[in-house]
Amino acid sequence: MNIAPQGRVSRSREGSEGFEISMPAKQSIFVGATVGAALIGWGLGEVFAAADLFFGTGDNGSVSWLTVWLIAWTCGGVFLMYLQFWMLIGRELVILKPATLLIRRELGGLDRSKEYDLLRVRNLRVAPTSGSSYGWSGAMDFLGLGGGPIAFDYGSRTVRLGSGVQDDEAREIVTKLSSRYPFPEMGA
Repeated sequence: MNIAPQGRVSRSREGSEGFEISMPAKQSIFVGATVGAALIGWGLGEVFAAADLFFGTGDNGSVSWLTVWLIAWTCGGVFLMYLQFWMLIGRELVILKPATLLIRRELGGLDRSKEYDLLRVRNLRVAPTSGSSYGWSGAMDFLGLGGGPIAFDYGSRTVRLGSGVQDDEAREIVTKLSSRYPFPEMGA
């Protein structure tokens, strides 16, 4: 049975792999509208550049430059499409298995998973992001592709997740996970 308390975006359940918590990707009307507008501009640029490349009368130098530009432009458009679809249908799954903590990012039928040995997971906590919004990680957080308020230490690095949940809901998720496994603090 899925459980989603009123006002919450995450759902928890006992799944075939273990205890699962599903969280949607971070939603932002501003980023969604901006990416949508950028995709329109991207599509126009893609069509005009491709038409000029295949039907234009440019010399070899301009054809080479346009080919390189079109490849880079296409890669940028693929990133924008990924970002738009991630915000619309993406979700993050946290699965507490008997020996591992699995974090899976799903987008349609595609997923990217990473497993963490529970014996090495330390200090599960809510740690609101406080990094600079001008750095790489700040930009990824702003776009909904970065960490989130739920964090744990794994070896010498900090792993973040739950970009689509607010701090109060993140506390509830940490409490649910901690009630099922005794995550040790640092130094334990």
